[in-house]
Amino acid sequence: LTKVWIIPYGISVILLGYLFFLSATNRVEATDGATRWLQLGGFTFQPSDFAKLAFVIFIAAFLSNLPNTYRDAGEYIRKNFRPFCISFFLIVALVLLGRNLGTAMVIAFIGLIAYGAAATTKYHKIGLMLLCGFMAVGGLIFGVYENYRADRIAVWTNYLKTGDTEILEADGTV
Repeated sequence: LTKVWIIPYGISVILLGYLFFLSATNRVEATDGATRWLQLGGFTFQPSDFAKLAFVIFIAAFLSNLPNTYRDAGEYIRKNFRPFCISFFLIVALVLLGRNLGTAMVIAFIGLIAYGAAATTKYHKIGLMLLCGFMAVGGLIFGVYENYRADRIAVWTNYLKTGDTEILEADGTV
């Protein structure tokens, strides 16, 4: 698959972009309240699920061709870090535009774990730390960007503290 990774990756980018366009123009039907689903013919699916598979194929192909040495940081950035980041953040951003934080996080963790497992040089390790930093900041921003996500986080933290899934308001009401 190292020679044809661009096909599933390209299809996933097109499908995610198409879904975003349909959502932005209110042309997609909500399925159980979510507008992440695409209907093609009689078939309904989430393009983000296909993107997960396409990203795994991409990352396997990309990381299988990593050189073990670089002359300097500039060569590493040109030949490795920049192409990886563009491909990585393009898929994650398109999934996030489709309002699917969970799948975006899965894809991000797949990318970080695979990149970390393939890290053979000091440049790879520095790049991995940068990617982790970007993902941590992005996760915090997008985690509370939507009110319902902040509410989910509040329920989760309350459950960890009390074992209860109810959120108590300041006045003591649920």
